[in-house]
Amino acid sequence: MNLILYPEQELKRRAMRWAIRLRVKPEALRFDTLTDKWGYCSASREVVLSLDLLNQDARFQDYVIVHELLHLRIRSHGKRFNAVISAHFPDWRNLENQSCATGLPIDSGVTSHSCDMADAKCDGSATDIDLRDTHSLRNLG
Repeated sequence: MNLILYPEQELKRRAMRWAIRLRVKPEALRFDTLTDKWGYCSASREVVLSLDLLNQDARFQDYVIVHELLHLRIRSHGKRFNAVISAHFPDWRNLENQSCATGLPIDSGVTSHSCDMADAKCDGSATDIDLRDTHSLRNLG
């Protein structure tokens, strides 16, 4: 018997599948109205995703989910973080640009993942956000 899930339930189910795959265990996974980012991971290991994510394509949804869940293992946006993201999403720079085009960052932790419209152009090219220029490389993840 196939269950019919509401979009929020389906996205939560996909997020939990990714959590298993990434071997992380969030204390909670919930949706909320976020006006300044697609999601965040709190210090208390709670992952919060924007309800607006439900209106995005599945690939972008998965990218945001993995990005936030990965912060449960790797807090900074350093080399290790980027390597794991690249393993799951080789085209992550394009997905970052998709985020930039909406005017919302994936999260607000690091300038490279923020979309400050005054400092970044969003023309859809894969080089708009270049993590090689971030301060997070000093920490090496």
